[in-house]
Parts: sequence; C-alpha cells; structure tokens
Amino acid sequence: MTALAIARKQGQGWKLAWVEYALCVLELSLGRYQEALARAPTGFEENLLARTFALPDFIEAAVRCSDTASPPEALGRLADQAPTGGSPLAAGLLARSRALLAADHEAEALEDARTRRPAAQAVTPADGAHGVSPALVGAARLAS
Repeated sequence: MTALAIARKQGQGWKLAWVEYALCVLELSLGRYQEALARAPTGFEENLLARTFALPDFIEAAVRCSDTASPPEALGRLADQAPTGGSPLAAGLLARSRALLAADHEAEALEDARTRRPAAQAVTPADGAHGVSPALVGAARLAS
C-alpha cells in the first residue's frame, strides 16, 4: 500500500493536497508535463493556500500538454482569489499564468508589464524550472 493510499484510508484528505502538489511540482521540474497534469492536486479547493500555488502549476502543466479546455477555468479561479492590490506573490503567479495562456504577442506585453513590477520577484523562472530538493525526490519515491 502506498503512502497516499494509507493517508486516504486514514481520512487525511486535506494533507493529501500538499502531497499531490509536491508531486506535481516534481514532475514539472523534470519536464514530465503529462505526469504533472495527472498529479495536479484534486483536493486543493478546500485549502486556499494550496490552491494559490497549485492553480498556476496546473495551468503550466496543461498549457505544456496542449490542453486548451481546462486552463481558462483555472485562470478564472486564480484571478478571483488574487484581488487587485494583493500580495506580490499572488500578482506574480496570476501574471505568469495569464502569459502562459496568451498568444505570443500578448504574452510578450504581459512579460514586459510583469518585469516592471515587484511581483516579478515572486514568479517562478520563465522556463518553468523549479528547484528540486533531494527530499522532494525521495518523497515522490515513497508516495509512488
């Protein structure tokens, strides 16, 4: 029985969103976008903090897999929770997600606007690379 199966059996659902999110980020960082999309958290709706981080990564995975149906809805949910004047992190993640979904000429304009704001410091690298710690890789092995 996997760690995820044990946690589900024990009713640890809200914690699973973080495990699923970590596995999604791991797959994104390794360039395995289909796997990242499959690992995108399913239980993050109940957890605002997990949702804040998971939606942008779900959008990236979907875009890189040429999934055009799901990202606009996820972007709408992300925009709803990132109010105008909110944190630089929320603004940066929203701007990055909008740029991923935009046409090339629109993405360039969004990128230019993003880099003129402090929110640019809150955004993950443009190439989608995340720093992957050895602990996260080990956790992914345990969960599989």
